Amino acid sequence: MAPMTSTTPMRQRNRAIPYMPSYMENGQTCVVCGDLATGLHYRAITCEGCKGFFRRTSQRHLSYTCKSDEKCEINKQTRNVCQRCRYIKCVAVGMSAELVLNDDERVQKRALIKGNRERRHLEQLLAIIKGPPLSEERQKELVMEVDLITNAYCRNIDQPIDTTQRAIGQAPDNQLLKILRLIT
Repeated sequence: MAPMTSTTPMRQRNRAIPYMPSYMENGQTCVVCGDLATGLHYRAITCEGCKGFFRRTSQRHLSYTCKSDEKCEINKQTRNVCQRCRYIKCVAVGMSAELVLNDDERVQKRALIKGNRERRHLEQLLAIIKGPPLSEERQKELVMEVDLITNAYCRNIDQPIDTTQRAIGQAPDNQLLKILRLIT
C-alpha cells in the first residue's frame, strides 16, 4: 500500500537549518557588526541582534551617549559596548527608522498575513474540490487507507488504557508504548 500523501502543498522546513532568504548568499554577514546575517531588515542586510537593537531603539525613541567621540569599532564582539556608535552605524548603512512598525501596525500586519494564509489555503482546497476526479485506483487506495486507520483506531478503543499518573509510572513497557502511540 502506498504511504499517505497530502494533496495540498504544505510549507515544511527543517528547523535545524536556519531559513535563508532567496536574495541572500550563504554566509552573508551583517553590515553593522559582521555577525551572520539573517535577512534584509529596515533596508539593510543584518543579523537578528542588530535588527532587534535598531527596532527597540527606534520604537522607544532611545538616545545614547558615546564615551569615545563616536569612533568606536562595531563588530560581533564589541557591538554591545557602545550603543550610540552601533545606532550611528545602523543609520549609516541604510537602516530606516520609518520602516519600524508600531504595535498597532504590527498587529494589523500579522492579521493581514494570517488572513492571506487562510485565503490561500481555502483556494487550494477549492482547487482540489473542483479538480479532476480521482482515478478508480486512487479511490480504492484511499478507501483502503481509511479502513486501515479506522480498524487500528477501533482496536485501541476496545482496549481501555489507564492513563492516570500512578498507572503510567507502574505500567509495563508495552502499555507505555500504547499510550505513546495514542498521544502521537
